[in-house]
Amino acid sequence: MIQIASRFATVLALSLLVACGGGGGGGGGGAQTFFLIASSTPGTNALGVPLEAVVTVRFNSKLNTASVAPDSLVITPFAGGDPIAGFTSLVTDGSDLSVRWTATELLSEDENYLCTVNPALRGADGSVLAPPTAFRFSTTPDPTLLDMPQQGDLGIVTGKMNKGRHTHEAILLNDFRVLITGGYTIGLSITDSAEIFNPGAGTFTEQAARMNQARAGHTMTKLADGRILICGGYIPGAPGQVATTDTAEIYDPSSGSFTPVGSMGSERADHAAVRLPNGTVLVTGGSRLVGSFLEDLATAEVFDPSTGMFTPHPSPLIHTRATHGMIEAGIGTYVLGGGSDVDFRSSVFRTSTNAFQDIGQGAQDRGRFGVMMARFDSGGVVIIGGDTLGTVMYVPNNQAFVQNTGSALRYPRAYGTATQIGPDRIFVVGGLDFSRGGFIEASCDIIFEGGIAGSRTFATNVRFPTGMAYHTATVLGDGRVFFCGGLPVNGSDPSLDAAYLLAP
Repeated sequence: MIQIASRFATVLALSLLVACGGGGGGGGGGAQTFFLIASSTPGTNALGVPLEAVVTVRFNSKLNTASVAPDSLVITPFAGGDPIAGFTSLVTDGSDLSVRWTATELLSEDENYLCTVNPALRGADGSVLAPPTAFRFSTTPDPTLLDMPQQGDLGIVTGKMNKGRHTHEAILLNDFRVLITGGYTIGLSITDSAEIFNPGAGTFTEQAARMNQARAGHTMTKLADGRILICGGYIPGAPGQVATTDTAEIYDPSSGSFTPVGSMGSERADHAAVRLPNGTVLVTGGSRLVGSFLEDLATAEVFDPSTGMFTPHPSPLIHTRATHGMIEAGIGTYVLGGGSDVDFRSSVFRTSTNAFQDIGQGAQDRGRFGVMMARFDSGGVVIIGGDTLGTVMYVPNNQAFVQNTGSALRYPRAYGTATQIGPDRIFVVGGLDFSRGGFIEASCDIIFEGGIAGSRTFATNVRFPTGMAYHTATVLGDGRVFFCGGLPVNGSDPSLDAAYLLAP
């Protein structure tokens, strides 16, 4: 079988003869007109091209759009071999000057490639493509070999928390210490204790003041003045049981005190909360116990620090959500994902409209609980795991739609953490693997932004000493990531009290 690169090389040689007036004979038929490649992305002899590259070729005159075919651009290894799976289409910008090749498989790492334009392509005036009709480019080594966290980047904090915890909360204070509150300590026992981690000393200090309410599955949100709003969660109930609460309180770092504020309009646990640009706090969804059943909520409310009160938000969520994610994707724009098995659509809240809007469902998406979400510097958002497949969805920074990246986590994960560790990198740690009976993962993945599907996911060689789930991850002032607590492998054991620092 003739290799396609060789076949097009032969065509290229023949076209050179035509361009130079070769081929024998003379006269008759009128002069043939030609058009040229004006530019390309990647450029000729480009280095470090991503493995998920999209190739675009622009010409110096309009194309006959009917001549654009799926094989108008062909990408092959420069040394010869079968073409890379992909297809060519006209760039629909109204100019009719460009065609784009989109891969349906990844290019190989650290490889030289040849992009060849099919000579059947014609100009709008019937002109023929003049040489050169091919160009070369080289891919970068696989990102798994570049800028990846390594096992040596993970260190164990010498000190341990004063209490083992899971389903707790941790937040960075303005003085760069970390406040840790609540959580389950063993079984269904919930604590009202709080402690402070000092990154400089590597120590934990239990706070003399206690929260006004023992909580787990609550939220903590930093207010504009540095105080911390703590609201909702699971609380101690009848012996051997838990309840849900509508109470809220504020922690003041200057005094170390917890002060009650007005209650929410509904009991909520496993909800989400964000501070809006005007300083108020938006609280969405969650669950409340009704008898022995959890009822998921489709309501939202807003906390006003100036009054210390919650008021119902006039716009309901698109549907009920609990254990969902809500993350800022730009000033005044927030993406909500997961937390439902009745409606798989993601949604967006914009302060400009003060409403929740549907942004659709990613291909092959499904119910997600204990979902993880994170944002790249570009404003693109990833919705990670929370299902039995470990899928990763990408929401572009205009929040117009959700797309399946097709690049899944190494193992399915729920109730893990996803933390931005670079402009285009998200580090995913631990979680429960429901496809393996709720196995608690010690492994980690990394998600790189880029490519036609928005992001790509790779396994890392970083492993924690034990499985991590229902833990917290907090980015410190120096860029390190602080992990603490978690669910014990044996549910009858105390929650984990160890802490770790990742220096990405």
